[in-house]
Amino acid sequence: MFKIVAILFGIVSIAGAKVDPALVTKVENYLNGIKTYQANIEQTNSNNTTQKGHFYMNRDGKKQFGKMRIEYDFPVKDLMVVDGRDFYFYDGQAKETNSYDIDSTPAAFLLRRKIDLKGDLKIVDKVEEGDELGLKIIRSGDESGAALILKFSVHPIFKLNGWAVIDGQGLMTRVHLNNVKIGMDLESSLFTYKEPK
Repeated sequence: MFKIVAILFGIVSIAGAKVDPALVTKVENYLNGIKTYQANIEQTNSNNTTQKGHFYMNRDGKKQFGKMRIEYDFPVKDLMVVDGRDFYFYDGQAKETNSYDIDSTPAAFLLRRKIDLKGDLKIVDKVEEGDELGLKIIRSGDESGAALILKFSVHPIFKLNGWAVIDGQGLMTRVHLNNVKIGMDLESSLFTYKEPK
């Protein structure tokens, strides 16, 4: 599955490649240094449908987890909001809301107050080509197959370009980020869940 993700990302897998501890530290410092973040997203779902929308993240504060919002462009009405405590998903087709504990969702990988990739989260593989790098991250001891692959550009600056989420059934959702802005003020109302009308 990781090889498939690598091909779709346009980067080449290095079988069994070891990840330099200095790179792990660089990734941790980069992610932990992000307090607020917003970007446009292009999402490709496991059934190859695509959606566009907007991503907002606020990792500032003292709670265990930060906050996040993903909203999609019309006509898609799906909505995801993490308020620092709960993860809310509004299904626009079913017109219903489900909520989950943050730590049981992929959002927990990015929203932890302190991201430590040498603890219960760990990098298990990498893919790279030219100026792009992909890192596969799992929870230690999780044998379900669920994983997050973070995609970075490494030149001219190191920055997050997107991710792929692989669930326990092997289904994959890919997100590409563009028009990225970091360090701006974000309205608190973005992270308060209200069911769309």
